[in-house]
Amino acid sequence: MVAGKLAPVLTVLGSAVDYALGGHFLDILIAENRLKAFQEKYPKLASGVEKDPRALRKLLTQAQKTKAILSSNKVAPFIVESLFQDQDFQSTINRAEFEKISEGIFSRLTAPVEKALKDANLTMKDVSHVEVVGGAWRVPKVQEMLSEYFKKEGSSELPLGQHLNGEEAAAMGGALMAANFSSSFRVKKIFFSDITAHEYAVQVTALDGSWEKNLTTLYPVGTPLGGKKKLSFSLEEDFMVKLFEDGVLMSEYSVTGLKELLDGKWKEYNMTGPPKITASVPLDMSGIIEVKQLLVTIEELYWVNVTKEKPNKTANATSNKTANATDDAKGDKAEGDEAKAEGDEAEGEESKEAETATENATENATEDDAEPEVTWKQKKKKHEKKLTMTRMDYNPKPLTEARIKELKKKMEDQGEKEAEVGALAGLKNGLEAAIYGSRDKLEKDEIIKVSTEPQREEVTKLCNELEEQDWTGLKKTDYENQLKTLQDLLGPLEERALEYEARADLPDTVKEALDAVKQMQAHIAKNMSWVNSSKTEAAEKKTDELKEWWSKRTTQQKELPLSEAPAYTKVDVLEKLSKLKKEWQKIMKLKKPKEVKPKKGKASNATSADDSAKAEEPAVPGTVEEVEKELAELREKKIAAVENEDFDAAHVLKQREQALVKQLAKLKEDGEAAEKPDSSEKPEL
Repeated sequence: MVAGKLAPVLTVLGSAVDYALGGHFLDILIAENRLKAFQEKYPKLASGVEKDPRALRKLLTQAQKTKAILSSNKVAPFIVESLFQDQDFQSTINRAEFEKISEGIFSRLTAPVEKALKDANLTMKDVSHVEVVGGAWRVPKVQEMLSEYFKKEGSSELPLGQHLNGEEAAAMGGALMAANFSSSFRVKKIFFSDITAHEYAVQVTALDGSWEKNLTTLYPVGTPLGGKKKLSFSLEEDFMVKLFEDGVLMSEYSVTGLKELLDGKWKEYNMTGPPKITASVPLDMSGIIEVKQLLVTIEELYWVNVTKEKPNKTANATSNKTANATDDAKGDKAEGDEAKAEGDEAEGEESKEAETATENATENATEDDAEPEVTWKQKKKKHEKKLTMTRMDYNPKPLTEARIKELKKKMEDQGEKEAEVGALAGLKNGLEAAIYGSRDKLEKDEIIKVSTEPQREEVTKLCNELEEQDWTGLKKTDYENQLKTLQDLLGPLEERALEYEARADLPDTVKEALDAVKQMQAHIAKNMSWVNSSKTEAAEKKTDELKEWWSKRTTQQKELPLSEAPAYTKVDVLEKLSKLKKEWQKIMKLKKPKEVKPKKGKASNATSADDSAKAEEPAVPGTVEEVEKELAELREKKIAAVENEDFDAAHVLKQREQALVKQLAKLKEDGEAAEKPDSSEKPEL
């Protein structure tokens, strides 16, 4: 942790790499050693085994296992089955022999440590902890040499730290740092500062190599990654930028377009100096360096007219006259001490003279105004253009377009061949499985029942011929034709066996289907009188045809031997039953047509209809008690009709209820009128 930062900070001070040092090279040494032992043991196979990629891969795979065993045991077996031409190879190798053949690698073990310390300007005495990662540190000799080196060079004994998973540390660390640099992942922040292990330099030269500038080192060894350097120089012709890594040419950037600008668009410009070229050379966090953003800039010198306004003379004249008048007034005031009356009069006269002088000066200044002054002024203007850049890489040299197309075509051809080989292997396996499966099926009771001995012998004979044939050189079509021939012989036997088992349940299925059709037929005849008879007759005809077909086929099947094709199949029967059911179900779904209601006629017809309706309506009771009684019964009926959703009856009852309510109101009014005395008659005395 660093003061002021809550996240861990990791800084690389020095690094060194030896690309010929690692556990994989130890595996290769073991494989080469055992290859020589095999060649000595089997001289006849010596020339062929070293050219066989498959045999070499087997040796390398076993070498990895043997190296792991030697890390814990002093002697390890080296066994490879069918190494070359079905020849097995067995031998042993001890740890001393392994260390002897690996002396060249072990001798370079401490060189990267010394170089890293040198680049960091440190010594082993400045190191307090050591951590080992990877797989090769598990080799006892590696641990021994490193421990002795750190003990000898360090200030104190430094144990080899083994706190990380050696196989996963590099991959996990790379993934963690990639996630830290990305904005798409949320991980614990780690401030990581890495350095470059290489020196990068650039050099500017002519396109034809006629001249060149000094080599400039931009990033020395140990420079932190993520830096950005900028080149700046002056040129008047097209040029080339060369990029070097550790003194080795990596890339060339041919820059064009500068000469064209100077001879064309910028030719008439009055430039202050030669063009200035700038280029950005960043070294990103992944250690990748390249030249970017090549720009050329010039300064154009030109003149412009500048208008200067002259000072206002009117203001100057007015101020001068006013000052003079003020001075005269002060002098008159001093003289006024001697003669006040004369001073007052003189002051008044001087004031008038001052006003008059001011007016005259103003008029003269207005009339004599000078014209504005025009002068020339020098200005500068910048012009900037992006130059065209073509890159050519040398180390590592990239593939050309033609080579890329060639390799793509090669990969496609190889993919097609592999797909063809895979398909061929699949067909071969399928044919072999069909041969073994056919023999097993011929022994089943179901197949024996529905086949004759000659039929089974024919299938067996074909299986033997296919099995004993020479499989070498067979093509895809050959396998497909042979498999089809076998299926054509065995297929009918399997179909007859399946139909034999299925026929046992078919009579019950047919009977159930016909019973269901009979029930639908009875329902239509009883409850669906609106159905057209032509439709039912057509369905009945199809039913009779199915019954007749079923009767003939069952009779025919009883007479046929089981070894011949059946008179009917389960699929045929079920298909016919399904069609017949759908025919009757279609009739069952026919809905009853709606009754046509009479349309309203003209007024005369409406009047006659109303009269007839009124004539048909029952008469209303003539007493209050009868009306109330009928009303109570009628309301109960109306409630029951609504509950039963008989809305037509409820509507009729509602109309009757309204008529009774009116009748009840009328009867009550007549009763009240009869009870009141007539006011026109005189009471008897």
